[in-house]
Amino acid sequence: MLILAGVTIATLTGENGILTRASEAAEKTGEANAEEQVQIAVAGSIGRDGNIDNDDLKDNLNQIEGIEGVPDQITDDSYPFTVTVDGYEVKISKDGTVKKPGKWAETTNTEGETIITDGTTELKIGDYVNYDPTNGGAITDTEEENGINYSYKSPEGTVNPSTGEDGTMNRGNGYADQYFSVATNTNGWRVLGIDEDTDEILLISADTLGPVSGGKEYNGQTFFYLRGQTGYQYGVDELKAICAIYGKGKGASGARSIDVDDINKITGYDPNNTGYGKPYEDGQLYEYGNQVTYTNNGSSIGYSGTNEISSQTSPYNSFRYYDERNKLWKTLANGENTTLRSTEYYYYPNTLTTSESGTAGIDTDSQEYEMLFERTSSGQDYWLASPYIGARGGRASFGLRDVIYGYVDSYCLFSSYGYFNDRTYYGVRPIVSLESDISITEGEGTSVSTAHQIQ
Repeated sequence: MLILAGVTIATLTGENGILTRASEAAEKTGEANAEEQVQIAVAGSIGRDGNIDNDDLKDNLNQIEGIEGVPDQITDDSYPFTVTVDGYEVKISKDGTVKKPGKWAETTNTEGETIITDGTTELKIGDYVNYDPTNGGAITDTEEENGINYSYKSPEGTVNPSTGEDGTMNRGNGYADQYFSVATNTNGWRVLGIDEDTDEILLISADTLGPVSGGKEYNGQTFFYLRGQTGYQYGVDELKAICAIYGKGKGASGARSIDVDDINKITGYDPNNTGYGKPYEDGQLYEYGNQVTYTNNGSSIGYSGTNEISSQTSPYNSFRYYDERNKLWKTLANGENTTLRSTEYYYYPNTLTTSESGTAGIDTDSQEYEMLFERTSSGQDYWLASPYIGARGGRASFGLRDVIYGYVDSYCLFSSYGYFNDRTYYGVRPIVSLESDISITEGEGTSVSTAHQIQ
C-alpha cells in the first residue's frame, strides 16, 4: 500500500505528474488569456487608415480588469510598451503586434553603462560575441554548404524592371558582377543593441566587409561598388540580399544591412530638428522635406519649392528622375513636370549638425562612436541601406546614404542631368538578429578571443 501510495503521489506531483502538468497548463492558459485581452483592445483601436488610434487604445486597455502599466498618455513615441494583466506581462508594438516580452532587455548598470541582460549575463554595447555566420562549416567561397546558401552574387544589372530568360526580375549594382561569401568575415561581431519590438540582440560586423571578387579595389581592399541609375534603383535591395547570407549561423533569426535609422537612433539625430534646433538646411531649396516641382520649359528646367522658394529657371535643359510609385526612370518631356521630396542631409554624430564643433550628439569616447564612426582608414567607410533625393536648382541627385570620414553623408550616384559619380564604392556592414530566447555565457567580451559565448 505504501508503495502504491508513493506511486500515486509521484503520479500526481512528479515532474510529469498530473498536478504539475495541470499547473503548467493553467500558467499557459493565463498567459494566453492575458495576451488575448490585450489583442482585443488593440484590434478595437485600429482606425480606418490601418493605424492604431492612441487615445482609443488607452481607453480600451483601461477597460481590462486589473491591468497595470498603461501609460497616462500614449503617443507614437510610447511604443513599444509593456502592460501587466493578472500578473502576466504583455508587450505592445506600434504595428499592433502583441506578445510576451523576450528574456533579454536593455538597462543601465551601476556604472551608468548601457547593458543588455537576461538577469544573469550582461552584455555591454560594443562587446564581442562569438557568433559564427558559417554555422560551424568550413565555408570557402562556394555557393552552398549543407543545403544552405552562404554566398551571393550581386549582378551588374540594367536600369528599370525587366524579365530575364530565367523569368526572374532584373536587379543589379550598375558596375559589375560582385561576389560575397560569409568566409570573408574574420574579425568578429559586436553588440549593437536590442530590437525594441522583437527583444532580439543585434550584432554588427566588427569591420566593413567587401566582395571576394568583382568589386572595386582601392588601397589594398575590395569594396562594393554601386553605380548610376541601376545602383540607386536596386542598391538597397542588393545590400539587403548581401547581408542576408550572414544571418544563418547558430542562434540567428536573420540579418540585414545597417541603415540610417539604426544610426539616427543611436545618435539621436532628427533631420526635422537638428542640433541647430531647426530642419536640415532650413529655408534652402534642399531643406529636409521640401517638395520641389521641376518643369521642362523646352529650353530650360524650371523649379519651385513649397517652402516659399519662388519659381525660377536653370541652365539645365534635361531632367531624368526616378518615379518611385512605378519603379521606373523617366525623362521629363516638354511641358511636363514632376514633384520630388528632398531628403538629403549630412551631419556629424557628436554635434548633430554640419559642423564638427559641438556636443549635442554622442560622446566621441563612447563605444558607439568607436564602433560606428572612428576612422583609421578608408576601409571603414560603409554603405547605409537608405536612399535619398537631393533637390537643387534645376537638378536633383539620387543616391544612398553612407558613413564616411566619421560622419553620416548622402552620396550621389546619379544626377538628373546625366552625371554619374565614379567614386561610389564602400564597405558593407551586416546586422545580425539573435533569437530572443538565446542563451549566452558571459565572457570578458573585449576582443574576439574573450568574446561572450553563444550556447
